[in-house]
Amino acid sequence: MIMKLELIPSKIAKHSVEILDLNEKLQESITEINQLESAIKSGVNSAEDGNGKKLYTNAESREAAFLQIAFDDEDLKKAKEVQAELQRKISLERIQVEALSNEQRNVRTIVQYFSSLQEA
Repeated sequence: MIMKLELIPSKIAKHSVEILDLNEKLQESITEINQLESAIKSGVNSAEDGNGKKLYTNAESREAAFLQIAFDDEDLKKAKEVQAELQRKISLERIQVEALSNEQRNVRTIVQYFSSLQEA
């Protein structure tokens, strides 16, 4: 039991480091998504018809065009899939940390209980 208790902190640390790494990748993914969305918005805002007039003249039409183009953009879809997968992995790692923390607390309680029995 004591050996198990001694190993748990390193396991928690391993999962915590993985969470940090995944969070960094998630931030990169968010940045990529923001850049892709900005490029789409810029394209929508600067789109012109054959006569050189703005293609989307009001906010509603620009928003609708953005949503349609963003929906069809494969790079944006892939970036959002990556983001969702990273969020899922972070959640799983957090669950592992929580489970190990609970296990650590439970093992510590058992060890303390048996220690108190030996002292009595």
